[in-house]
Amino acid sequence: MKRGQIVYTPISTVGGAGITVATASGQLFGGFFLNGSAGGETITIKNSATTIFTTSAAANVFISNVLPSPITLTQIVATCSGTGFYSVFIAK
Repeated sequence: MKRGQIVYTPISTVGGAGITVATASGQLFGGFFLNGSAGGETITIKNSATTIFTTSAAANVFISNVLPSPITLTQIVATCSGTGFYSVFIAK
């Protein structure tokens, strides 16, 4: 790893299931990717109960958003409104 390079661990789910990551251990939010299914998807990322990001992907559309620097959140909560596949990137 080069100096200053950030390494992310993806936490993945399918079928629109939610992801909750407790950040007490110093984990940081670094971005996400979303793969839209036949009906399209909307992903929402929250800092506990506060929405910080939301975007939609139509059928067969892949959206990737990797932050240049991770941000500290109280609790990372991700939800998806469909059956597509998505991952949330976590850094320590």
